[in-house]
Amino acid sequence: MKIDQRQRERSTLESADYGSRRDILSRNQMKSESFLRHEAREFQSAFRSVLMATVNQDGVPEASYAPYVMDDDGRYYVFVSGLARHTRDFQETGHVSLQFIENEDSAQNLFARRRLTLLCDVSAIPRASPIHEEILEHFTQSFGRFVNTLRGLPDFRLFRLTPRSGLYVCGFGQAFRV
Repeated sequence: MKIDQRQRERSTLESADYGSRRDILSRNQMKSESFLRHEAREFQSAFRSVLMATVNQDGVPEASYAPYVMDDDGRYYVFVSGLARHTRDFQETGHVSLQFIENEDSAQNLFARRRLTLLCDVSAIPRASPIHEEILEHFTQSFGRFVNTLRGLPDFRLFRLTPRSGLYVCGFGQAFRV
């Protein structure tokens, strides 16, 4: 699997679980579907970390964030501590919601901040797996040598977050399933 700087340009929007966009967009709006995909991809590519929302088996919510890398297939990877609640939630439920949201300082209207939200399936990547080292090398390239310190901590785990469905909001009344 090739992972490079262009990974941020890959679309996570092709693995939607919402069904065809044709049932959402009118014929005229469909002309702009490729533009919307491109816009959502460009928006997401500006981020190096992602907001995460999880729930545990009892339904108790947790909000967090993590730096991430993305592969050519639009899957996200996070390297997180096993002591964190979101890690336990990953393991208990196998699901996470990711959100990329426009910075408050650059938003023209705080009630209509641009955002991309993705519902993802979570799977652990075993340390012995060849992809584990490949992904952690990419983390080191993206975030520096500090990642080597985290690699040495026995509680840190690598997870793959595979988007199932999503929503891109680019303003009032401008929400599109992706």
